[in-house]
Amino acid sequence: MDKSLNLDSAGAGDTGGFLKNAAWINLRRIRAYPKLITAFAILAILASIAYSRNPAAKNYQPLGFDFVKCAAASSLALKGHPQDAYNPASQWAAEKAKVNGPKIGFEAWDYPPSFLAIVLQLSLMSYDLALLLWTVLTLSAYLLIIRAIVKGTRCNVGGYRLSGCSYRIAPRWLR
Repeated sequence: MDKSLNLDSAGAGDTGGFLKNAAWINLRRIRAYPKLITAFAILAILASIAYSRNPAAKNYQPLGFDFVKCAAASSLALKGHPQDAYNPASQWAAEKAKVNGPKIGFEAWDYPPSFLAIVLQLSLMSYDLALLLWTVLTLSAYLLIIRAIVKGTRCNVGGYRLSGCSYRIAPRWLR
C-alpha cells in the first residue's frame, strides 16, 4: 500500500489523517503555543538588543536599523533641509551621525514628504528614546487592530459554530 501523503485517509500512523483531523489540537496546546512563541520572541529581542550594542561586530546594525532612516530624515528636516532626505549621500551621512555608526548600511528614504511631519518630532529626542516611543506607538496601534479582528471572529470547533471563539482563547489583556 502506498504511504504517500493522503489527506482523505485517517489511518493510524498516517500523516494525512494527522493533518486532516487535527485531533492533536486542543485548548491546552492552543494556550501553550503562543506562550512559547512569545518566549522565543523575547529571547530574540534581547539578543538583538545585545548585538546592537556591539559596533565592533562584523555585520553591525543598530537596534531598529530600519528606523534609522526615519530618525535621520527627521533630523535633516529639523535642520531646514527636508529635501536632503531624498539625496542618498546626505541621507546616509545623517544616518551615520544619528546612530554614531560609520559602518552602518544605507537605508533609502522612500516615504512621501508628508511622512516627515509624522516623524519630525523624533529628532527632538535621543535615538534610543525615539525608537522606544515609535515602537510603543506602532505596537499599540497594531494591538488595537488585532483586538478588533479577534472580537469579530466566528469559527467552528468540533462541528459547533462558535461566535468569537478566538476571543475566548486570546489573552485577557487583548480582549
